[in-house]
Amino acid sequence: MLSKLSKAVAALAVMIAIGVSTPSTAQTLRLNLEQLEQSSDAVVLGRAVHAESAWTPDRSAILTRVTIQVQDPVTGAPIGEQVLVVPGGQVGDYIHEVSDMPTFRVDEVVAVFLTAHPSGEMIVTGGWQGKLDVVQDPATGEKRVLGASFLLDDEVKGFAGKHEAEASAAAKTAMSVGDFAQRVRKLKRER
Repeated sequence: MLSKLSKAVAALAVMIAIGVSTPSTAQTLRLNLEQLEQSSDAVVLGRAVHAESAWTPDRSAILTRVTIQVQDPVTGAPIGEQVLVVPGGQVGDYIHEVSDMPTFRVDEVVAVFLTAHPSGEMIVTGGWQGKLDVVQDPATGEKRVLGASFLLDDEVKGFAGKHEAEASAAAKTAMSVGDFAQRVRKLKRER
């Protein structure tokens, strides 16, 4: 039987492994589209159909399990449901926010870069950068991936400790869903 200290150390190791960090050290290496694709086991376009947050067994953190109904398995995933785990969430009155991690809302349409964690769970690659919103252009009806053009910047380097301004800038750039999927598939073929 593990002691409380052993359990705490084990929980900390798991949280570090899946990208949970404290606000004072939270920074995410900025990645471009090629780097995100290379670091991912799958890239999917789909709709978040379910999200449920729960405490970890030792109650040291809250994790949210998100179910994505895959509409386009861009690379590495079948059509159907894909479940992923994101650090953070809300259980009752307790809110656990994790810096640099994406959040999901039921019914939002997204493009998500996914990595298989050693635990067997799928996680979002690159923190907040690995989840892109998909919206429909009201003028043309075309579905567009917000921020995808931002990821084409080959000069993406350094650390982005505060991603809000970058996310705002990324929202001003968009790429059609078809172009996004085509570029990601091309990168996958070139590997």
